[in-house]
Amino acid sequence: MNKLLLIAAFFLINCAFFVSATCGNNLIETNEECDSGSLNGNDFCTYNCTFVGGTRIPVICEFMYNAIAIKDSICNISFGNIFGSCIIKTGEGTCTSNLLLPRNGNIEHYEQYLIGRLNGKLLNNNAYNGVNYFVNFNTEDETDYCTDSDGGQKWDIKGTATLISGSVEEDRCITVYGNPNVLRENYCKKGINQILQINYGCPKKCYNGACVDCAPDCSGKDCGDDGCGRTCGSCTDGKNCSNEKCILICSENWNCTVWGECLNNQQTRTCTDMNNCGTTSNKPLISQFCEKPPVYIANKKVLIERGERINTLQIEEQVIETSLTIIEDSSKVYIQLSSGSKEEVKILPEEAKIKATKIESSKNIKIEEENNRAVYVISGVKTVRLFFLFPIEAKVEQKIDIKNGEVVSTKKPWWHIFALGI
Repeated sequence: MNKLLLIAAFFLINCAFFVSATCGNNLIETNEECDSGSLNGNDFCTYNCTFVGGTRIPVICEFMYNAIAIKDSICNISFGNIFGSCIIKTGEGTCTSNLLLPRNGNIEHYEQYLIGRLNGKLLNNNAYNGVNYFVNFNTEDETDYCTDSDGGQKWDIKGTATLISGSVEEDRCITVYGNPNVLRENYCKKGINQILQINYGCPKKCYNGACVDCAPDCSGKDCGDDGCGRTCGSCTDGKNCSNEKCILICSENWNCTVWGECLNNQQTRTCTDMNNCGTTSNKPLISQFCEKPPVYIANKKVLIERGERINTLQIEEQVIETSLTIIEDSSKVYIQLSSGSKEEVKILPEEAKIKATKIESSKNIKIEEENNRAVYVISGVKTVRLFFLFPIEAKVEQKIDIKNGEVVSTKKPWWHIFALGI
């Protein structure tokens, strides 16, 4: 009995092996590319169970409840030579294909075709519910394919995202619809082998890959303020910051003359920068207040006043004018001559008048230069007798040396030869 059963089973198996495929039974059998379950075929499978060549069938997918939400991402799915696209939408139930695939229980036959990629991750139809094949996502992948230097979506920090493959993206400022303050933020997610991006509109300014309250401006500046309370840089190599530029420091080296004479309680001098730095930050004073010590002529105090053209000596009530330069030195009074030498005034004006014996009544007295000598010039009159008979006043001028009282010259009228007493 057992022998008969084994023989029968052997023949049944071999017969089944040689039975030709039956098209239209909804099973993919030998030599069948597909089976629509109908001898009339359908949109993708013909009546003789071959694919409709070149036919594109849309495949609409939605996210699984536990998938990572990537809004409006695109993936491609292929089934044999029939292709479709799936649009991934955020958080809308399961992700399945509405394409009714042929069924024969051998899902491995379809897994090699119904594949695709989303964000660098392989998608497989690893589930079958008897009607549809599921496109599942490996949401359990915790691999860090990417690192982000700013730790994620940090708007106020410029970050750099780097894939393990070596691809790098830096956060940067972009212009979107005319707005230049949009931040292109790069970041990472576990299990996703790509750099993710999001655009963020900065509330104030976008600068150098980050949102800031103030955008610094250092264009054309070597140093100085950046407009936001920070510096544009510091100067080195002996340079100094001047007008936001680093320039070589020039050390001022001032050379000054001695203080000049105290005139009207002021002394002046000239100072020259020997290094020609063009700056005056360390320039010494060139004027100062002064009080002159008193000067004397023959123990009588003299007051000196200087004008633009005429200088004066005042001795008690007597005022004497001169166009020559008056010098005060060690309590003494000097007159500077055109030769550059100077002569001390030793004779008082009153003494000079006494020396001028040809003058009875002096009208004017001044100091002039005569043959490289400083002299008093005394002008006055003297009463004489013309032709020895008639009294008349003759104008006389005498010049007296200021040092020794010597009479240098006497000037008389031309007719003095006809007069007595001159």
